[in-house]
Amino acid sequence: MDKDFTEMQLKLNSSGSWSNVLRCGVAREQEVKAACETLVKASIGRLKFKLLDAAGGELARLGPPHYRWEDA
Repeated sequence: MDKDFTEMQLKLNSSGSWSNVLRCGVAREQEVKAACETLVKASIGRLKFKLLDAAGGELARLGPPHYRWEDA
């Protein structure tokens, strides 16, 4: 089966290992990034997020020390 590159995977690391959070369309990338930024602000822990393409390649990452999205 062909990979669907119109979708991406959001992963979260809050305690040392990565967990799948959701799959969404790439058209929703900015909304997903904004939601992650809100969760980071509300958290008392150190959250890390990353977005992956259909092949598992990293598209962007959000985490310490600056908590700004960085493109891969």
